Amino acid sequence: MIDKGTHRICIFRGMNPDVKKHVRVFRDIQAMNDDEDCLLRIGYIEHDGCIFPLPEKKHRIEFIGDSISSGEGVIGAKCEEDWVSMLFCASAAFTVKTADYMDADFRVVSQSGWGVLSSWDNNPYKVIPHYYEQVCGMTGGARNRELGAQELYSFDEWKPDAVVINLGTNDESAFRQPEWVDAQTGERFKQRLDDDGSYNCEDIERFIEAAAAFLVTVRKNNPAAEIVWAYGMLGCSFLPYITEAVKRYVEESVDLKVSFFKLPDTTEKTVGARQHPGEASHMNAALELSAYLKSRLGGG
Repeated sequence: MIDKGTHRICIFRGMNPDVKKHVRVFRDIQAMNDDEDCLLRIGYIEHDGCIFPLPEKKHRIEFIGDSISSGEGVIGAKCEEDWVSMLFCASAAFTVKTADYMDADFRVVSQSGWGVLSSWDNNPYKVIPHYYEQVCGMTGGARNRELGAQELYSFDEWKPDAVVINLGTNDESAFRQPEWVDAQTGERFKQRLDDDGSYNCEDIERFIEAAAAFLVTVRKNNPAAEIVWAYGMLGCSFLPYITEAVKRYVEESVDLKVSFFKLPDTTEKTVGARQHPGEASHMNAALELSAYLKSRLGGG
């Protein structure tokens, strides 16, 4: 953990000044939606050498997801169940690994527990589509707003070659969770199971419509990108409904640059902490996803 306050952090020293160093400063933890006080801000960089521009990457990839994309459970013993930031490791997640395999610059929009239509506990406001078009829209508090959070994001400034969506896992979980109730307004929301334990057809239809609508939003803001809905690292229960949403969108829009890709499921050998994919699972996913993206984008 980073200590509270302002500190000078040594990144490296005593190395050969004739050899260029490639340094990545990476915050391994997602923005915690309920923690408005947490902020990592780089004030300045001290150095006694030269700073060079980075080499141009072959691709640009945007990832949209939940706890899997945030790297929850990638590190830590399999028995760990505490919901704490130390068990997050986004730099070892399939998102960063895929970008590295693709020689791609990348951006990640993800939040643990959030979904397309509702969060894992049926909260209809903790959904990525509501905030996708904002800058750090999931962060709250006056200070974050002063720094530019929740402003409209300018998609023209960084155009991805591919957008990878990894959502649906939490929507599926919500069917087996209690009804969400707003303590102040009394508003209620629930993704329901029928008496026989099957997903309620009306609620499944709501999810499919929400997923297809999100594809419309993503395409509007990324008109030239390949869009891939990648799913399956924590089970495939929602695979028929996600593929149906993709199918409907493609048929209605005649958009042939949108597709579905099944990610390899996590096994007993590849599971990590908090019953989430471990690093081996993320490695498998990144290898298969990067191969698929190369086939869609062409070349390496």
